[in-house]
Amino acid sequence: MNAVVSPAGAAITRFGDLVWENWKVIAEYDGDHHRSDPRRYAKDIERLEQLAAEGWTVARVLKDHLREPQKVVERVSSALRSHGWRARPTRAHL
Repeated sequence: MNAVVSPAGAAITRFGDLVWENWKVIAEYDGDHHRSDPRRYAKDIERLEQLAAEGWTVARVLKDHLREPQKVVERVSSALRSHGWRARPTRAHL
């Protein structure tokens, strides 16, 4: 189940695919139905605008992006850093 990203008491409950609540960053996978269904696409635009107004950064990911997963990781990491996240060194960094 996806994480709730609606403010407390909101009339509509919104969800995010991968959510870093402490940093207000969401990674969203948009399948083809998000583009091909006009009503879904319109709702997505409204939802993204609401999230941005609440201070969230959304990194949208499409199937084609998954061909280069390191770029997806870099985009999400960049969004997290812009909200104050600091990466902890891993074995790969040592």
